Amino acid sequence: MRLNARLLNLLAVGAALLTAIAAQTASGTPPFSTVTGSSLDQIDLANLNTHFNLPIFSRRGRGLPLDISLAGDPQAFTAWTYEGQTYWSTPPRLVGISPAYAPVYYTYTSTYCTYNGNEYYYDLYSNFDFVGPGGTLHYFSADALSDDSSGYCGGLHQTWGGATDGSPYWVHGRDDSSTGWYPDFTVYNSADGTARTYSYEPGSSSPTYSDANGNEVTWSSGNITDTLGNTYGTGVGTYFTWELPYKDPSGATQNITVNFSSYTWKTNFGCPNVPDHAAESGLQLASSIVLPDGETYTINYEPTPGYPGDVTGRVASITLPTGGSISYAFTGPNDGINCADGSVASMTRTTPDGTWSYSRSQVSGNHWQTTLTDPEGN
Repeated sequence: MRLNARLLNLLAVGAALLTAIAAQTASGTPPFSTVTGSSLDQIDLANLNTHFNLPIFSRRGRGLPLDISLAGDPQAFTAWTYEGQTYWSTPPRLVGISPAYAPVYYTYTSTYCTYNGNEYYYDLYSNFDFVGPGGTLHYFSADALSDDSSGYCGGLHQTWGGATDGSPYWVHGRDDSSTGWYPDFTVYNSADGTARTYSYEPGSSSPTYSDANGNEVTWSSGNITDTLGNTYGTGVGTYFTWELPYKDPSGATQNITVNFSSYTWKTNFGCPNVPDHAAESGLQLASSIVLPDGETYTINYEPTPGYPGDVTGRVASITLPTGGSISYAFTGPNDGINCADGSVASMTRTTPDGTWSYSRSQVSGNHWQTTLTDPEGN
């Protein structure tokens, strides 16, 4: 599981550094959303965000099951501003997701206060959010944490806050001498009693996912241990291959492999307010999942219009182990992107049942309308 941890850590660093977000499409399936598609690709009709969830491994447990998947929202870009210049973010990637690994992201600020003529420096952690098990980003209304060890600056060393979107999540953040002045967080789900705890202290205890009865799924050194004590992910992992070995009912070791391939990333959206990204080689994207019996999920990416060999990073098709496929084509101006926020403006989704067309347009002000046309033309 080393690859999974490394990629998610990179995403956490990016979330902490890129604080000047100009526009962002809601990920996953937010509360009260209207979703179409399938269990593999869920399309939010409010913003045409597609959340992918490709199953890798599932095992029942005591109280808590273990479900590991390759998930993400690669169809939606983010326009962000840094030092007065707006850019397209690196496309969101499909990464390994397990219930035990769900860190709270935050904005980090270094500052100081003056007491009796002396300056005391400390760090503030604020703007807390976390990606839930369904891939949805939830923001919290908690106050900022302070690691002011001097005690002179009056900052909070723990905080509580509820999710701002009406979901049942609450965050409890702590930052005190017991954690070495590094923050740790617990996200509680008031609906089912589960809790996820994550610490940023170097060498800290493993992230855990627990229920109200104390059953735990833990993450440690890239390995996952379920509620029955079974450990997964002790195989060799590199930046280009992620291997998940496990024992089958006979005791034999089976292996699931997630392969990553290197692509050259370039955009050609032609948006007037955001310049296109120049060709950048070495972008690692998930390209296949190989199951123990040899059956495979294959993932292909959208070629950049006018630039053969480059990709935009958006998923073009997924071929399933059964041989069927789901494909996506982005239509209309600007390669089907909404230049204001990077969301999808129009696309088609083709399955063995036919082609579905999605079109989203601004009617007036904050009033947007999505039109969905099924394969029969309804």
